[in-house]
Amino acid sequence: MNRRTLIITGLLALPGAALAQGQPHAHTHAPGPNGGTIGEVGTRHVELVVQAGELRIYVLDEQDRPTSARGATGSVVVQAQGRQQTVRLEPGAGDAYLVGRGDIPARGLRVVATLTLPGQPQRSVRFAAIP
Repeated sequence: MNRRTLIITGLLALPGAALAQGQPHAHTHAPGPNGGTIGEVGTRHVELVVQAGELRIYVLDEQDRPTSARGATGSVVVQAQGRQQTVRLEPGAGDAYLVGRGDIPARGLRVVATLTLPGQPQRSVRFAAIP
């Protein structure tokens, strides 16, 4: 087997090895039940909804149905307009979501959330640029 064939074979095997080890896999989701962007945190999904001055993170189950955010904690790093800020998340009305408030634009931002959901270790989820 020549070197080129060996390299190509190795590269083709990498995605299968990652899935076999339970590594996260990339796939897209439809907009969430609140019209936001879906991300994965362990075995749960979360939905990011952004409005000017506020962002909300809804906790969802594997079928993207809303669940309580009671006991969930976290923070987000918001990158927008050449600046970066960290915003602490607090429980929202009726424990339906986590909310962060600050100088948050409604568009043109990237968000990395670090969340601890009940019964799960702390994990991070990255949301691509919100146009």
